[in-house]
Amino acid sequence: MSLRSLRRALRQTPPGWLVAAIACLAILLVLGVIWYRPFGGSGFEIPPTGGPPPSAVVIEDVDLIAQYETHNLSDTSYLVETDCGCFPVTVNGSTYDYLLNIADNDTIAHNITGVAIDAPFVLLSVSPTLPYVLGADRTTTFSIEMEVPIAFGDYDLTGAVNTT
Repeated sequence: MSLRSLRRALRQTPPGWLVAAIACLAILLVLGVIWYRPFGGSGFEIPPTGGPPPSAVVIEDVDLIAQYETHNLSDTSYLVETDCGCFPVTVNGSTYDYLLNIADNDTIAHNITGVAIDAPFVLLSVSPTLPYVLGADRTTTFSIEMEVPIAFGDYDLTGAVNTT
Protein backbone atom coordinates (compact mmCIF):
# COMPACT_ATOMS: atom_id res chain seq x y z
CA MET A 1 0.00 0.00 0.00
CA SER A 2 1.49 3.31 -1.04
CA LEU A 3 1.25 6.63 0.74
CA ARG A 4 -1.03 7.95 -2.01
CA SER A 5 -3.53 5.09 -1.60
CA LEU A 6 -3.45 5.56 2.19
CA ARG A 7 -4.29 9.24 1.80
CA ARG A 8 -7.11 8.38 -0.57
CA ALA A 9 -8.50 5.81 1.88
CA LEU A 10 -8.40 8.30 4.71
CA ARG A 11 -10.29 10.91 2.61
CA GLN A 12 -12.95 8.50 1.42
CA THR A 13 -13.83 7.03 4.84
CA PRO A 14 -14.07 9.74 7.49
CA PRO A 15 -13.65 7.29 10.43
CA GLY A 16 -10.23 6.18 9.03
CA TRP A 17 -8.47 9.28 10.34
CA LEU A 18 -10.06 8.63 13.72
CA VAL A 19 -8.68 5.06 13.87
CA ALA A 20 -5.21 6.33 12.91
CA ALA A 21 -5.34 9.05 15.59
CA ILE A 22 -6.37 6.56 18.30
CA ALA A 23 -3.57 4.18 17.26
CA CYS A 24 -1.02 7.02 17.45
CA LEU A 25 -2.26 8.04 20.91
CA ALA A 26 -2.04 4.44 22.13
CA ILE A 27 1.54 4.14 20.88
CA LEU A 28 2.47 7.44 22.57
CA LEU A 29 0.90 6.29 25.83
CA VAL A 30 2.87 3.01 25.82
CA LEU A 31 6.10 4.83 25.00
CA GLY A 32 5.42 7.36 27.76
CA VAL A 33 4.97 4.60 30.37
CA ILE A 34 8.14 2.84 29.19
CA TRP A 35 10.12 6.08 29.36
CA TYR A 36 8.64 7.15 32.73
CA ARG A 37 9.52 3.98 34.74
CA PRO A 38 13.35 4.01 34.33
CA PHE A 39 13.47 7.56 35.70
CA GLY A 40 12.04 6.70 39.10
CA GLY A 41 8.38 6.71 38.22
CA SER A 42 6.12 4.16 39.79
CA GLY A 43 3.96 3.60 36.73
CA PHE A 44 0.45 2.48 37.57
CA GLU A 45 1.17 0.52 40.76
CA ILE A 46 -1.55 0.41 43.40
CA PRO A 47 -0.24 1.32 46.86
CA PRO A 48 -0.56 -1.40 49.53
CA THR A 49 -3.21 -1.11 52.22
CA GLY A 50 -3.21 -2.21 55.84
CA GLY A 51 0.40 -1.27 56.62
CA PRO A 52 3.61 -2.65 55.23
CA PRO A 53 3.99 -6.41 54.80
CA PRO A 54 6.38 -8.20 57.17
CA SER A 55 9.97 -8.01 55.98
CA ALA A 56 11.64 -10.62 58.21
CA VAL A 57 11.09 -13.78 60.22
CA VAL A 58 10.59 -12.93 63.89
CA ILE A 59 10.76 -15.67 66.53
CA GLU A 60 8.48 -14.49 69.33
CA ASP A 61 9.09 -17.31 71.83
CA VAL A 62 10.58 -20.80 72.21
CA ASP A 63 8.81 -23.71 73.88
CA LEU A 64 10.71 -27.00 73.77
CA ILE A 65 9.04 -29.60 76.00
CA ALA A 66 11.08 -32.29 77.76
CA GLN A 67 9.60 -35.70 76.88
CA TYR A 68 10.63 -38.48 79.23
CA GLU A 69 10.58 -41.92 77.61
CA THR A 70 11.01 -43.96 80.82
CA HIS A 71 9.26 -41.85 83.48
CA ASN A 72 5.64 -41.89 84.54
CA LEU A 73 3.54 -38.93 83.51
CA SER A 74 3.15 -38.02 87.19
CA ASP A 75 6.93 -37.59 87.64
CA THR A 76 8.18 -34.08 88.05
CA SER A 77 10.24 -32.49 85.32
CA TYR A 78 13.93 -32.91 86.10
CA LEU A 79 15.23 -31.18 83.00
CA VAL A 80 14.66 -27.45 83.03
CA GLU A 81 15.09 -25.16 80.04
CA THR A 82 16.58 -21.96 81.30
CA ASP A 83 15.11 -18.81 79.76
CA CYS A 84 17.61 -16.67 77.87
CA GLY A 85 15.35 -13.60 77.92
CA CYS A 86 16.36 -12.88 74.32
CA PHE A 87 12.99 -13.06 72.54
CA PRO A 88 11.58 -11.77 70.29
CA VAL A 89 14.49 -12.09 67.88
CA THR A 90 14.60 -11.05 64.22
CA VAL A 91 16.27 -13.61 61.96
CA ASN A 92 18.41 -12.26 59.15
CA GLY A 93 19.02 -15.07 56.69
CA SER A 94 17.65 -18.53 56.06
CA THR A 95 19.04 -20.26 59.18
CA TYR A 96 18.96 -19.60 62.91
CA ASP A 97 21.16 -21.00 65.69
CA TYR A 98 19.31 -21.34 68.98
CA LEU A 99 21.32 -21.94 72.14
CA LEU A 100 19.28 -24.24 74.39
CA ASN A 101 20.42 -24.22 78.02
CA ILE A 102 19.29 -27.31 79.95
CA ALA A 103 19.78 -27.97 83.67
CA ASP A 104 19.41 -31.46 85.23
CA ASN A 105 17.95 -30.88 88.70
CA ASP A 106 17.74 -34.60 89.47
CA THR A 107 20.02 -36.76 91.63
CA ILE A 108 20.74 -39.04 88.65
CA ALA A 109 22.04 -38.39 85.13
CA HIS A 110 19.68 -38.22 82.15
CA ASN A 111 20.34 -39.36 78.60
CA ILE A 112 19.18 -36.77 76.04
CA THR A 113 18.36 -38.82 72.95
CA GLY A 114 16.93 -36.32 70.50
CA VAL A 115 15.61 -32.88 69.68
CA ALA A 116 12.55 -32.31 67.49
CA ILE A 117 11.52 -28.96 66.01
CA ASP A 118 7.96 -28.40 64.78
CA ALA A 119 7.12 -27.09 61.31
CA PRO A 120 7.50 -24.63 59.66
CA PHE A 121 11.07 -24.72 61.05
CA VAL A 122 13.42 -27.47 59.82
CA LEU A 123 16.06 -28.98 62.12
CA LEU A 124 19.50 -29.00 60.48
CA SER A 125 21.89 -29.99 63.29
CA VAL A 126 22.36 -30.33 67.05
CA SER A 127 25.66 -29.89 68.84
CA PRO A 128 27.01 -31.57 70.93
CA THR A 129 26.00 -34.75 69.17
CA LEU A 130 23.19 -36.90 70.52
CA PRO A 131 22.71 -39.00 72.54
CA TYR A 132 24.22 -36.91 75.29
CA VAL A 133 24.48 -37.83 79.00
CA LEU A 134 23.69 -34.88 81.23
CA GLY A 135 24.97 -35.52 84.76
CA ALA A 136 23.01 -34.90 87.94
CA ASP A 137 23.02 -31.25 89.02
CA ARG A 138 24.71 -30.25 85.76
CA THR A 139 23.90 -27.74 83.06
CA THR A 140 24.75 -27.85 79.37
CA THR A 141 24.10 -25.79 76.27
CA PHE A 142 23.00 -27.24 72.94
CA SER A 143 23.44 -25.36 69.69
CA ILE A 144 20.41 -26.11 67.53
CA GLU A 145 20.73 -25.00 63.91
CA MET A 146 17.49 -24.75 61.97
CA GLU A 147 16.12 -23.47 58.70
CA VAL A 148 13.59 -20.69 59.20
CA PRO A 149 10.27 -20.43 57.34
CA ILE A 150 10.33 -18.92 53.85
CA ALA A 151 7.34 -16.67 54.56
CA PHE A 152 8.08 -13.55 56.59
CA GLY A 153 6.10 -13.06 59.80
CA ASP A 154 5.98 -13.79 63.54
CA TYR A 155 6.46 -17.38 64.76
CA ASP A 156 6.74 -19.40 67.98
CA LEU A 157 9.43 -22.06 67.90
CA THR A 158 8.06 -25.28 69.39
CA GLY A 159 9.29 -28.84 69.69
CA ALA A 160 10.57 -31.43 72.12
CA VAL A 161 13.71 -32.65 73.86
CA ASN A 162 13.57 -36.46 74.20
CA THR A 163 15.24 -37.99 77.23
CA THR A 164 15.47 -41.19 79.27
